[in-house]
Amino acid sequence: MKHIPVAMIIVAITVCVTGNSWAHRYIPNQDAHNDVSTAIPIGDINVSQVVYHTVIPGRETIWLSFEGKAGDVASIQVGVPYIKGLEEYRPAFALLGQELPAVEGVPFELPPGYGGILYTTDHITEPEIYDEEFTGTESWVFEMQEITLPADGLYYIVGYVPDGKIGKFWVAPGTLEKFGVKDIVTLPWIIYQVRTFHQIFPFGGILFWAMIILLALIGGALLIIQPFGILD
Repeated sequence: MKHIPVAMIIVAITVCVTGNSWAHRYIPNQDAHNDVSTAIPIGDINVSQVVYHTVIPGRETIWLSFEGKAGDVASIQVGVPYIKGLEEYRPAFALLGQELPAVEGVPFELPPGYGGILYTTDHITEPEIYDEEFTGTESWVFEMQEITLPADGLYYIVGYVPDGKIGKFWVAPGTLEKFGVKDIVTLPWIIYQVRTFHQIFPFGGILFWAMIILLALIGGALLIIQPFGILD
């Protein structure tokens, strides 16, 4: 019998332990998706995902894209990492589509023939604080918006800060929790990225310590059963 891949054992047990409690699938972002031509395709708008963005001069926006159908509901939320100095940071997002109303006054160029729906947060004085215990991070979060798509077609979600102020925010489309093996196998890297973005020690949270404990338990079990040839 071939050796059982330890990584697959960890994946299986981690799924059982954490279930679907880790709400968002992580969308990698190199802060280079700042216009319509570089929008990140996110696939199914119903799947819960999150993209983190750091606003610096020349990179004021983050663009996502998806194929939608008439009647689909796009659920979109924005938030700000709980970092000192960002207490009054107020991001916004625009949902752009060809059958949506005309938009004016946004700090970016719309694709030809597109209109949009805007959601701004500058009027909110006390956003909710959300504790994401699985990654050990906190954020100020703003109310999720649910927008019914009027027609089939290509849509864009644009996250931005109306005043262009340097800072950080995230955009989270979708509500359906759905993960694959790749998402779980890359958890250590994802946790590192998420916690670094929140400017806290890069390792921690329930998921991280669960994986450390599982590795220790599996390592100990392998040491015990290997002499008996169980895995051979």
